[in-house]
Amino acid sequence: MINITNRSFCSGFFFVVVTAFGKVLTQINRCCRYLTVLKLNTMKKWIALAALTLALTTTEAQAQPGGGDPAAMLARMKERVKPELVEKAKLTDAQADKVVEIQFESRQQMRGLRELSEDDRKKKMETIQADLDKKYKAIPLTDEQIKSVNAYYEEMRRNFQQRQGG
Repeated sequence: MINITNRSFCSGFFFVVVTAFGKVLTQINRCCRYLTVLKLNTMKKWIALAALTLALTTTEAQAQPGGGDPAAMLARMKERVKPELVEKAKLTDAQADKVVEIQFESRQQMRGLRELSEDDRKKKMETIQADLDKKYKAIPLTDEQIKSVNAYYEEMRRNFQQRQGG
């Protein structure tokens, strides 16, 4: 179930909808200009407009699998997570940036663990978690801040699992 009271989810969802709608309108505008050059009658224009818009929108959607490049994903994550980290874990902006970068790197490492056996995955996850703590201390974060950061990400995981229905 989606928690619509979560501001970051609502703003993210709204951004996706507006961006997609804006892209569709841009494609329609391009098609209209193209069809004006062709000087077709009105019915043929509408049919051609619908076909071109569908083709361009479908092609654009297929060109962006998996959410885009890692740098853009990191920037979006910083934009969304950083204010909450500053507030909840009492971090500075620079500390929050480093925490988000470290978390992003660990998530990239964890994606490669899906094909491992249960035992191997568990061992590797423990290693990644130990590395996280070392990297947090190198920022430097206090033990209390590390606990707050870990609690924040644990809360995010629980909220995500609830939204996913599991």
